[in-house]
Amino acid sequence: MASVAGNGVQPSTEPMEWTVVGKPLPTKKVRPQQPFQPKPKVIKRVILVQDLEEESSFNP
Repeated sequence: MASVAGNGVQPSTEPMEWTVVGKPLPTKKVRPQQPFQPKPKVIKRVILVQDLEEESSFNP
């Protein structure tokens, strides 16, 4: 019984590993895209804040 269960688990885990390996591939691609999107947005906001501060200091 135990040997049969072990044999049955080995072939079933092989395809599961392949599917698991395929899942992290797309997640890794999405992860780098997410940080890249907010980074430029934050930079733009920082530039806008700096411009507003400079303009406000020059106006008064």
